[in-house]
Amino acid sequence: MLPWADHDDERFLHVHADCITVRGKRRSAIYDLTRGSILLIPTDYASLLEQMNGRRARDVVRMLEAASEEAGRNVVEFLEILWENEIV
Repeated sequence: MLPWADHDDERFLHVHADCITVRGKRRSAIYDLTRGSILLIPTDYASLLEQMNGRRARDVVRMLEAASEEAGRNVVEFLEILWENEIV
């Protein structure tokens, strides 16, 4: 579970400044310039990441709840990967 997945959480989600999203035709990538690593992601998730960047954590949780159950699970898994890789 994500540490900020709480309706009362006032924190904001921010992609770290040294993590750059690069869009591709079939898939995209997040380049972590500090670690020298690349995280491949679906291109649709690159758009989602841009939409979530700078939003309150609680607003993202509400957005997930409004999505279909499967879409919500997929986004939560994506966010967990971002959290584990210290992208957000």
